Amino acid sequence: MRKYEKRLAKAIKKQYRNGGLKMAFLDFTVEEINIVAMFLGATRIETITRIYAALPLMESDVASIAAKAAKRLIALEEKEYGEISFIPADETDG
Repeated sequence: MRKYEKRLAKAIKKQYRNGGLKMAFLDFTVEEINIVAMFLGATRIETITRIYAALPLMESDVASIAAKAAKRLIALEEKEYGEISFIPADETDG
């Protein structure tokens, strides 16, 4: 695990202890699911890290959605993360 991943994991654990993370994964929007699918990693921390690493390269409206998606991922436990299929919506889905 890289240094910044360890710091992120520590910050997530601290927020859980303080009761600050209570968002349900069912609250993910289609746009957020698509972003998570683009940066999907083997673990929740890896996915969050990938999203945060890409934020400076995104346009502001997309970065806003990506940041919200990352916050929702932070609120999940690793088990919950493993149970969700982040399948991007196809343009033909309606």
